[in-house]
Amino acid sequence: MLSITGDKRFDRLTWLAIGLLAIVLSTHLVYLPVDPRDDEVRRALVTLEMMMTGDYLTPTLYGELYLNKPPLYNWILLASFRIFGANELALRIPMLVALFFFGWIIFRFASKWLDSKTGVLAALFFITNGRILFYDSLMGLIDIFYSSLVYLCFMLAYGYYRKANWSLFYVAAYALTAVGYMLKGLPSLVFLVILFGAIAVHGRSIRFLFKPQHLYGLAVLLIVLGSYYAVYFSKNNITGIAVLRRLVTESTMRTFIKSPATDLSMHLLSYPFLFIYHYFPWTLYLFLLFRRNAIDLVKGNSFIWYNVLLFIPAFAMYYVSPYVIPRYLFMILPLLFTVLAWQYQISNDNGSKLARGINVVIIGLLMAIGAACFVLPFLEIAGPVSFRFLKAFAIGLALLLFGWIALVDRRYSILHIVIAVIIIRMGFNWFVIAQRGQYQREQQSIVQQVIAKADSAGMRLYLEKGADLGNADHFAYSYMQHKNEILYKAHAADSTGLFVTDSTMKMLRQHKVLLEWSGPYQPNLYLVEYVKP
Repeated sequence: MLSITGDKRFDRLTWLAIGLLAIVLSTHLVYLPVDPRDDEVRRALVTLEMMMTGDYLTPTLYGELYLNKPPLYNWILLASFRIFGANELALRIPMLVALFFFGWIIFRFASKWLDSKTGVLAALFFITNGRILFYDSLMGLIDIFYSSLVYLCFMLAYGYYRKANWSLFYVAAYALTAVGYMLKGLPSLVFLVILFGAIAVHGRSIRFLFKPQHLYGLAVLLIVLGSYYAVYFSKNNITGIAVLRRLVTESTMRTFIKSPATDLSMHLLSYPFLFIYHYFPWTLYLFLLFRRNAIDLVKGNSFIWYNVLLFIPAFAMYYVSPYVIPRYLFMILPLLFTVLAWQYQISNDNGSKLARGINVVIIGLLMAIGAACFVLPFLEIAGPVSFRFLKAFAIGLALLLFGWIALVDRRYSILHIVIAVIIIRMGFNWFVIAQRGQYQREQQSIVQQVIAKADSAGMRLYLEKGADLGNADHFAYSYMQHKNEILYKAHAADSTGLFVTDSTMKMLRQHKVLLEWSGPYQPNLYLVEYVKP
């Protein structure tokens, strides 16, 4: 077995955790259809339109320019679609590869600047926090891959800064910022500013900003983005101001800038608890930082202090943004988990009662879930799961076993806890995911009915411009999968065909309703044929 830390038992438990992660994250990757209510479907829809138009430089949505994000992630999905077909597997494989890549770079840099055990724990904390393990690892979203590149930028910058290699420092920082921009737009520039601020505070100087090597990095950024936009604007009749305005709107629409004061105040009060909840259980180790000498320890370690200096301003930026989605913090979570894993190692080695107490709390929760598994098969919520008694009892016994071992084996307690958390995800696959997806399948069925109506009438289908269709991305994506053509938006006065519309728009002209249904975030949608006067 390949040695990771030099501690054979630690290594065996680590490889067991990695193996179980590979199983639980891959086996149900394509079980759920694309969800109409999330951004995953938009990534797929824009990519499909690229495939159909053959224009890989101009992202479109419903055939119209899509300005919210540059196209790099769509290019990645495009390659995946070419290999696996336009399906859920192709949409989610890049996310899964990015997740394990992210875990590897966390381990790589934490091991280099601290120690390999801390690196292992920081990586496992990140992959197995509640938000990723039970939610984002199920969907083909952009955030895990994007966040891994932001984190990689932070880590490479630290290494070159420590060596005073300013040429590579600036080239790496700006090159990864350019790639990040091509993935998600303006946020990458914000993280670059946070990076420079952290370096300035860490080194107690801003002189590095005025080194001539800074121009090398700026040149890289300008060449990458300038080349793309030079071609983009030559192909599309739109101004740079319009693109910038859309990118700014996309980046600020959920921040305090556009948030009511009441929403902001409620968010400031509740978010610390939500933060602990979303990334549970490892956020409980935050309490280790409230010990008397914890701050001195943090400041005394150069790499740990650097992680803190990056985390605080980035976290503060989101802390004052009431509508922040938990996945937006993925790039800074490893910074926190590295600090917590390092602090835990020190506390555990010193026989800390606080570390032991936090472990006991988590173990108690895990064992309680294990005990509940023995009752689960007798409850209606278990659903029609095959071999449900065997599966429930297996999960329950495994949780009780690893929980007990974690209690008595203090030296390796944390790895047994990690494995128990992964086992819960296995039970989640069997008893929760297996019962999800009904809503998605219902929406797919509606699309099939609409297509059948349009085909039988021999008429083209459109989404009516000006209608409140809620999130129509899933409808368009499913349509394109079935018909292999783009579903366009159009004004009823300008085009002949059948229209998907809302209750208000259909009343503006004489019409015949062919189908009515409820869509995501929109209770009343209609397929109508407008009668010519």
